[in-house]
Amino acid sequence: MNTTICDLSAHGVHCLDDPAITARQHQAGEVTALSLGAPAAMEVELATARAHPNHTAIAFLTTKALTRSAPGRQRMETEARSALVVTARGSMRVRFRERWRLTLALVPHEALEARASPVPSTPITLERRPLDHAMQRYIEVLLDSDLESSETERQAIGQLVIEMGAAVLLDRAADVDSQMPNESIYERAMAIIAQQCADPALSPEKVARAVPCSLRLLQARFAEQQNSIAGEIRRQRARSAHAMLTGSRFDALSVEEISRRAGFRVPMSMRRAFDREYGATPRTLRRLLVDSACWAPSGAPTPLSPD
Repeated sequence: MNTTICDLSAHGVHCLDDPAITARQHQAGEVTALSLGAPAAMEVELATARAHPNHTAIAFLTTKALTRSAPGRQRMETEARSALVVTARGSMRVRFRERWRLTLALVPHEALEARASPVPSTPITLERRPLDHAMQRYIEVLLDSDLESSETERQAIGQLVIEMGAAVLLDRAADVDSQMPNESIYERAMAIIAQQCADPALSPEKVARAVPCSLRLLQARFAEQQNSIAGEIRRQRARSAHAMLTGSRFDALSVEEISRRAGFRVPMSMRRAFDREYGATPRTLRRLLVDSACWAPSGAPTPLSPD
């Protein structure tokens, strides 16, 4: 039998009112499916990122009345009869006020991101649609089955769950975008660019996947700041190269090597970026710095007398 009873806490799921509750688990490749429920009111915390940091949680909540809130906020609560919750990081508490069932799929981030963008990092709650109802029913059939499956079948089942999860996210791209705070999108993108600008393969598409949000939304947020994603990548690389050109510990590096370390594919790209940012070529800037080393230590522009 492939479905087993599992320890919920091992997956970052905590039933706060009845810690003794158990759940059924089905492992299919890299995908873990869980199902639990109770005939009475209960509060449940979903903090799966603690146990599965490389997985996105897709949770299907079924009941007649529930309240959702995110810990750490000022009890910002919303009510609904059923919901779909998606998150890669963070946690969310759900209070069921009567009989309920929770079905959960833990899907690898990378597998989802390869098929759908955006994949939300913080918990978001979405209204139900036929596609996610179908995914929930499929997972519940797996969990309720006592049939033994082969390793090949388990791998295939896992791939099907991944494909269904990606389809659900693609169907909800606009809804996912609408729940991303505008400020956090821009600030997170700026941080990603600053951290990864030395990677020559960094592109607007890769930044959007890392935020995560859609490329369309990220371009709109940059436009609001009179900026562009590609322009900011170029600017950060120019700043990194400038820091190396002006740092004495990089004196032994050639301009070409500095260009490569800063993330420019070719030195000409760095030259164009320097012309935009500093109005000078990298070689001109380096010569000016060498000349300035002959000035007095006080900083006064008094060159040493020639021999």
